[in-house]
Amino acid sequence: HQADFTNHLRLTPMGTFRATWLSQQTVHPFPLHNLSKGIQRLALVTMDGFRDFQPELAADNLRKLSQFNHVEIITAAVELPDFAKMQRNPCEFRSIDIGRVLKDEAKLKVFADDMKIRVGRADLVVVPAVFGNGDGAKVIKRLEELTGYNICELPTMPPSLLGIRIEEAMKAYFKSLGGLILVGDEVKQGVFEHGRLKHIFTRNHWDMPLQAEHYLIATGSFFSKGMTAHRTHIEEPIFNLDMAENSHRDHWYQKQFFAKQTHPFMAIGIESNTQLQPSIQGQTIENLYCAGALMAHYDPVFQGCGSGVAISTGFYVAEQIIKQHQQTEQQVEGATA
Repeated sequence: HQADFTNHLRLTPMGTFRATWLSQQTVHPFPLHNLSKGIQRLALVTMDGFRDFQPELAADNLRKLSQFNHVEIITAAVELPDFAKMQRNPCEFRSIDIGRVLKDEAKLKVFADDMKIRVGRADLVVVPAVFGNGDGAKVIKRLEELTGYNICELPTMPPSLLGIRIEEAMKAYFKSLGGLILVGDEVKQGVFEHGRLKHIFTRNHWDMPLQAEHYLIATGSFFSKGMTAHRTHIEEPIFNLDMAENSHRDHWYQKQFFAKQTHPFMAIGIESNTQLQPSIQGQTIENLYCAGALMAHYDPVFQGCGSGVAISTGFYVAEQIIKQHQQTEQQVEGATA
């Protein structure tokens, strides 16, 4: 983030800018009010044959911005090392495939030498995120040492290595705190008692109930099966939580697919209180919380806020759970004092 904790801008593969607060260390933070600060020559570099980043398109859009009128913008395509020995066409390579090739130190040095020849001098070199698989920041730092460039990564088409890195980092941190991830499993049923979720059963653990003090449901919307649409109604399929709106199917959509107004079904979700606790038949479930696309009253597509809502609601729920846990501990300490 910026030193003053304000937002900055990040460059997109299309050559446009998006405001953000946090970026990974390999992503160049462009100042909000002085985009080209410190940049006289900008290089947009891709791998020869790589289809997920078109530097010419990004360069054309950057040249349209008045802030870059004084900046020389060039593009280059660097050939992958040992290209002649590869049995696959480079057009078939995705970011993960290239990451495996350039993880080799010798090949990375060859790549760096070719980059210096094709780019020349540059204040900032923009490349697609194709370096490393779990250790991308380390590989980028090594590439900067080999070339002397200040390098900025751009996300590519999924699977994006930038996304994979942050996902792996979060999972590793979660596990370091004692968390357990049941990969490939899914919750199928829950048992409720006195307004609380007592335990859950998963597809792979029907004979072993899983119990916790607090639960968070973040199963997403229709495509991830967080909600299921039937001919007459929409439901949350695991716990049958109360829906915020469940009108007749004729009111789920606009008559025209590309209408100026949003399709109502996109804003349908489960009902919750200010603590983001859902309910079943009007009864609030005290130790169950919801977050993300499962929630109602917003349209992630029309409003463009899907990721923001997912992050903010997840963070808010975590704060609520921590607060409840601390209060419980204080009550226990007070009772035993």
